[in-house]
Amino acid sequence: MNLRQQVKAGAYGLNGESCTGATGKEFVVENITVKRIEAGELEPLDYFRLKYEYKTELSQFVLFYDKKAGVLFVRKDIPEADVQHFVRVIQYEGKYINNPDSAVAGILDGIFEKYGAQVYLILIGAYQERCDSLRRVEAKNQAINIGKMIEQMEADEFPDGFDEYLAYYVWARGEATKKRTAYNMVGYGMRYVFALGYLMGSGKLADLLKRRCRDED
Repeated sequence: MNLRQQVKAGAYGLNGESCTGATGKEFVVENITVKRIEAGELEPLDYFRLKYEYKTELSQFVLFYDKKAGVLFVRKDIPEADVQHFVRVIQYEGKYINNPDSAVAGILDGIFEKYGAQVYLILIGAYQERCDSLRRVEAKNQAINIGKMIEQMEADEFPDGFDEYLAYYVWARGEATKKRTAYNMVGYGMRYVFALGYLMGSGKLADLLKRRCRDED
């Protein structure tokens, strides 16, 4: 199945409704800055990615997304309605963006037909990079709050049921699988320790740990 066949035509086309009324050379839409430029104005690193990651020459430049700056660079002569659809794809927050019934399936279909596979892939990459950035920020904020809760529990001298030996050997077993997590931010042993916490919290290890305690007596 080719790339074009993966996206079923939907209810939205490139001539459909615009997601915002913003116009002009530069504007900001929910933390995404859109800048209209000529191909020769791309930064060298952006050009390198465009050429070698997306196999696109400057003469074929339509758009490029700089994830660090949160900037979508778009060629100056691209119609405003199309630019708004590019932004809508990058901002998509539902699941499974390539599903035929996603809210942007038809938009992606129209983009593919009008601009080709490489522009489609750049947009999907931009969407994935933005999602990753949002997940990182959300996780960092959650970790701060959870850390405060844990610290308060320790200050209150809650019963310490942490078995360091058990945690270590479960972690080691996970590491021994040589598997990688989805984003490779932690070792696979951490996934096993997370699963250990879930199993303990759900009560599924109650009998096993009781037997283990009896064996030690």
